Amino acid sequence: MRDAAPLEYLNESRLVQFGILNLTMLSRSLLVIAAAAVEVVTAHTVITYPLWRGNNLYSNSSVPPSMDPTSVGVDFGSGVNGSARPEFPWGMQYTFPCGGMPVSSNRTNWPVGGGAISIAPGLAPGFKNSFIYINIAKTEDNALAPGNFSHLAMPPLAITGKDDLNPWAGQFCLPQVPMPVGVQFNVNDKVTIQVVQVAANGQAVYNCADVTLFDNGSPNITTITPQNCYNSTDIAISSIFTTTSLS
Repeated sequence: MRDAAPLEYLNESRLVQFGILNLTMLSRSLLVIAAAAVEVVTAHTVITYPLWRGNNLYSNSSVPPSMDPTSVGVDFGSGVNGSARPEFPWGMQYTFPCGGMPVSSNRTNWPVGGGAISIAPGLAPGFKNSFIYINIAKTEDNALAPGNFSHLAMPPLAITGKDDLNPWAGQFCLPQVPMPVGVQFNVNDKVTIQVVQVAANGQAVYNCADVTLFDNGSPNITTITPQNCYNSTDIAISSIFTTTSLS
């Protein structure tokens, strides 16, 4: 496994080179970083499967955060025809619920009983030790987007990576993430998978993948194999639990 390059060079070819972006698994989806529009790059987490909402691996404000003390994390500048244009001095991924990305029309087919999720968690300094939370939100009838991201699919995971001072490459894959308990999901439902990564210092970043539910075992769902769902050797995953005694 090669070490990560500086984040301003995290384009599609380098994500593939690091083993973070699997083109077969993502049906050759394009991840393009517009370098001319990037002022400060603050990459964090990539959902490598299912297909994430889109590239939010950068901040897009023209003023670096150190020079904009009045910012609350999401600023608004002038857009087309006077419309408000969101700017993210500290990076899009800090924005709840989906890292500043809208609902995607390019949905992945995913099993109604739950399925695989693959995550690259180390694309920013300070994330050697972190927690991963996976929530699954349902888009209700007549709604344009999901409104409740509080349905936890599984207990959170503790992640230990390679380095706390620099970004590091690698991913881990959960081959069978269950659906949240107490929520009814049906075939053809449109749902959103939310991945929240919380660093040891308390900062949280958000990413989402929009999927359409199909019958378990449907041929329309990508077959999960050791080639597209694997764990990098640099990442350790453990469960989080409480106890009054280890004896």
